[in-house]
Amino acid sequence: MTTQTNDLDPIYGPSSAANGIVHGHETSQQPESLMELNATTAPLLKEYLECKAPMAAVNVMAKTCHLLWIIDPQGRLFFAVEEMIDEDGELIGVLPKSIDARPATFQKLGHPSLLSPGLNKDARIAGEIEYDPVKGGPDWVLTNSSRRYGTREQAKPEHLDAVAGMFNDYGLYFRVKFFRLR
Repeated sequence: MTTQTNDLDPIYGPSSAANGIVHGHETSQQPESLMELNATTAPLLKEYLECKAPMAAVNVMAKTCHLLWIIDPQGRLFFAVEEMIDEDGELIGVLPKSIDARPATFQKLGHPSLLSPGLNKDARIAGEIEYDPVKGGPDWVLTNSSRRYGTREQAKPEHLDAVAGMFNDYGLYFRVKFFRLR
């Protein structure tokens, strides 16, 4: 028995177009790090999140380079490191989240780029996995921090909890932080 996409509405929210502008490069390019959450990719993500090294560089990277995630209309979860491209569309790599820390000609491959190439950029909910260590708790936080998909009026805390449940199914555990529409 297959799940109908409308049956996913109460779980992850209704699928709809992105809030705001989807830039042309986000309709034609995808991050090189893009993966769908499944039994093969979950251990890779877990290894990345659990990376513990004596070098401070690991913590600096985790604090400045965020992981994006999105639920597509079919209920599939995709994730990637937020990557940058130059004005020619060439991958630059991962740069700090702050727009002030990167050249103006570099463009982020944001949440819409995690979906299939093309003009249809409908999704259910999206957000980030952010590094925020606390004593005695997971170092990573699952948020709905996406102005295009995560903080829309239709996004609810229970939708983010359902996403956390998808990660939990693969042994990935996060603190959850829901942001309200601003």
